[in-house]
Amino acid sequence: RHPPDVSAVSSGAILSTYQRTRIEHVCARLNLTSLSYLWRMSCQRTILNSILDDGQVDAVLVRVACPPGLMPYRHLGKSLRTLRD
Repeated sequence: RHPPDVSAVSSGAILSTYQRTRIEHVCARLNLTSLSYLWRMSCQRTILNSILDDGQVDAVLVRVACPPGLMPYRHLGKSLRTLRD
């Protein structure tokens, strides 16, 4: 089996420096370019609304994480559009 012929990885990091730098470190180890087109582009809510209003993406939450005491599971299996509206 041959690995895919790729030269870059595109991520959706918007504000999380932790997320962006983790992806950059993995890319550096694999000699790939890290692309973060949305990085600091706008606030998260503006970007989310733009993506959902475009109608081309129907994203469903399959995993969530949050601090103890919150109830993230109530969002699992729901689309971002449903949660927003």
